[in-house]
Amino acid sequence: MQKKKVAPLIYCLSIVTAILILLAGAIFSFRHLGEISFPAYSLALLLASAIIGFITRGLARKKFFGSKISLHQSFSFDFVVESACMINPFMSRFGFEKEFTKRETSLSSEVDLWTPARFISLFFLPMIAFLAIWLGKSYAPHAFALGFVCLLLITAYLLSSRAIICPISYLVSMIAEGTVFVLALSPLMNHHDAALMYCLFNIFLFVSLTPFAAGFAEIAALPFMTANPGAFLWLCIFHIFRIAPSTLAGIVYFARYKFSLRDFFIPDLPERLHASIRPAAGWAPSASPGEFRVSIVIPAYNEEKRIPGFLDDVRKYLDGKKEKIEVLVVDDGSKDGTASVVENISSLDPRVRLVRQIPNQGKGAAVKRGVLEAKGDFVVFADADGATPIVELDKFLPVAEKGDDVLVGSRKAGAGSVERQRDFIRSLMGFTFYKIVNFFAVPAIKDTQCGFKLFRRDVAKKLFGSCAEKGWAFDVELLYLAQMRGFKITEIPVNWHEVEGSKVNPLKDSIKMFIAIFRIRRRHSGFSNET
Repeated sequence: MQKKKVAPLIYCLSIVTAILILLAGAIFSFRHLGEISFPAYSLALLLASAIIGFITRGLARKKFFGSKISLHQSFSFDFVVESACMINPFMSRFGFEKEFTKRETSLSSEVDLWTPARFISLFFLPMIAFLAIWLGKSYAPHAFALGFVCLLLITAYLLSSRAIICPISYLVSMIAEGTVFVLALSPLMNHHDAALMYCLFNIFLFVSLTPFAAGFAEIAALPFMTANPGAFLWLCIFHIFRIAPSTLAGIVYFARYKFSLRDFFIPDLPERLHASIRPAAGWAPSASPGEFRVSIVIPAYNEEKRIPGFLDDVRKYLDGKKEKIEVLVVDDGSKDGTASVVENISSLDPRVRLVRQIPNQGKGAAVKRGVLEAKGDFVVFADADGATPIVELDKFLPVAEKGDDVLVGSRKAGAGSVERQRDFIRSLMGFTFYKIVNFFAVPAIKDTQCGFKLFRRDVAKKLFGSCAEKGWAFDVELLYLAQMRGFKITEIPVNWHEVEGSKVNPLKDSIKMFIAIFRIRRRHSGFSNET
């Protein structure tokens, strides 16, 4: 019980101390307000300094991982990690970053190298710089260079030559940001003091015990306030410029990477992230063998004209297969003769089964009903219009048998033998929707909406059991959940052609889908909800 009370006690004391520091600094600055100048170009340079640091720190990660992560990932990872640590300074910074980066990249060995190298860069580098500048005084540049050489030797000894990329990149970042910071404060204080204050600021920002380092990072200004009354105010301004962009960007990216604010206050977040990382050999199946090798689920609503042709193609395909395959057509409360057509076919071919869902509930609900009734080892759902030929299933099964959890038919993934036929307007709207979905909810999936997806049966039951979207957005929700739970998603290029009679209203349904993205994020984001 004693241990559990220590952190909250330190937390409360640190906040009280920070408030006192902010009050003392504000009172001191107010009393000397007449002596403090605010040149516009200094304010602009402070903002420029923060932006330079903002950019170069993101580039440092990209430089280390190279082509293995995208530039977008490099910056978004940095935003998420920094903002999470600003929100809760007591969180295990490197435990969180390590498991988060491994989860998103699967680069285990590289991340194990990056994490300690980044610790050295963020903590020891500004500390060595401070000591070098303080001891070197007028010879600060030479002393700093000597200190950094020592740092490189220590890093090379403890880690490896590749890990030196990290401190070198962060040194460049610190020099670039710090130089502009010193220039910004040149009307207020001498370069030597400004450089010392910048290094101290970075140290206190890293070891902060208060949210957003408020009042804690300002400790860096205290030694200089007597000689430079404006030091406190200038540092406060720089503090805001420094953390505001990354914090706001991080909050935007939280739900993209499946986090909620509540997550950063649970003590075992790194362990939960680690538990969601897919093992190299994949997740062990949690279901016994099914009655069929494959279940094909076909949702249908008012499809009496299009479904007979597609079912003919499916039956011909099944005739050439030795495996036991079932076909479930889920009639989603059709108002035409869809059910009668399917019943007639079913009476001739027992492999085809009609599942009636009354009243109409939406495509997502129809697919869910069929999947939950499926008895195959693998479950695939395909649109009733036959836009993706059923023979494409031959591409999926070999991959699924190797252990991949979710296979997504893609009209965007490149393949020389793949044909895609679609009008320009729908292609443009599809591209726009992909960008929105990719940014806000399901990163790295090129085509979330292709109506041809295959799941291992136990995976399908888990995902559809948690899926609440009944309309067109159910695909996004499924993939959001699959990424959150660490299932391996593989995109497979498929032949696809547009079929007349689509029930999708491009404008109306796009707006609904956009709203649904945020509904899905609100419903599912947060590892604190996962058991």
